[in-house]
Parts: sequence; C-alpha cells; structure tokens
Amino acid sequence: MVKRYDVTDATVYNFTVADLSTYYVEAKEPVLVHNCGGVYELRDESGAVLRTGRTNNLDRRASEHLREFRDLKFRTRNTTDDYREQRALEHEAYMDNRKTAVLNHKPAMAKSKQRQYIGASQAYHARTGTKFDRRLWE
Repeated sequence: MVKRYDVTDATVYNFTVADLSTYYVEAKEPVLVHNCGGVYELRDESGAVLRTGRTNNLDRRASEHLREFRDLKFRTRNTTDDYREQRALEHEAYMDNRKTAVLNHKPAMAKSKQRQYIGASQAYHARTGTKFDRRLWE
C-alpha cells in the first residue's frame, strides 16, 4: 500500500509492506527504505513547544499532525525504533517542555514507571553521544 502525503517542506510517501518498516524499493536503482520512529515536538511560530509525542513512523505522524495543527511545525527530536527508548525519550521531551506543552494529552510518566525506562534513556544517549539529563527523571 502506498499513501501520498504533502507536507510543508516536501512530498513524502508512507509505504507499508506486510507490517515491515524496512525494505527495498525498486526505482531507477534499488533504494533501502525505512519508516523510522522516534520522538517529536510541535512548535509554534515563536519556537515554543506546544506538544510532544512518540511514534513508530515519524513521516506518517508528521502528515497526520499537519492536517490537525496547520499552524505548528513538526520537529523530530530523537529517532529510534526501540519502544523502550521511545517511551523514555517521550518522557524526557514532556518533562523538558512541561510548562509550554499545553496540547499534550497525558501527564508525565508516573514515578513507578520511570524505573522501567531510565536505563533505556541512558543507553540511547550513550549510543548516540547525546547528553543524558538526570533532572528530567526527578
């Protein structure tokens, strides 16, 4: 199945092939395609983050939000297909923007759940060379 999405910067296509997210597409030359997941932010014109979230397909989610929030800019914060890392990084995005993210549907992760995901956050930051901020977990 192929769906076409028009976004502000480019036309993107969402391919689903028997629930696979990585596969080859035959064009002029074979191309490896991957629908990557991760964590995103929706920003207003001043740059303030009004919503954060996670998804298993950032391109699809960007096009969905474009229809719902036409005045906001979709920005990828982190990319990962690991569910535990997505949950951990979503928590960090939420906590990092908790004062401005007024469009978020759910509160920050409960303390009891944080213990399950903090290790995934530390692993992601170690693997990507980005800074782990313990204050977002307090």
